[in-house]
Amino acid sequence: MNDRRTEHEMLRQSMARYVAIMDKAGGPDHTSLIHERVVFSRLFAAHLLREHEEVTALGHADPQFRGQIRHRSESLAGLRADYSAHVNRWTPTSIRADFGEYRARVLVLQKRLASFMLWEEANLPIYA
Repeated sequence: MNDRRTEHEMLRQSMARYVAIMDKAGGPDHTSLIHERVVFSRLFAAHLLREHEEVTALGHADPQFRGQIRHRSESLAGLRADYSAHVNRWTPTSIRADFGEYRARVLVLQKRLASFMLWEEANLPIYA
């Protein structure tokens, strides 16, 4: 498994831990939720920096991938904007106030990111 795929797997594991914390019997431990949210954010930011370098190099080295790279950039920009809005909207206080809605929103974002990562792995040779 290459480094970017390993990072994708680490992101998937973090998302799974987050769901497990949310679904804990007796309700979520909000301290653990916030901790895992920070862990995920750091993993995601570090991954994007390393991935950006490889994607940029791919675009310069092989013009045939420019369409996929443009699609990736547009999709990623949307994901990042929505994640940022999500984090700003869902403060610890608002999570406690409407946990059911928060959980639903988290699952939607996670599904989008999971689909995006699968698309990258299927379409970009840096994941070969």
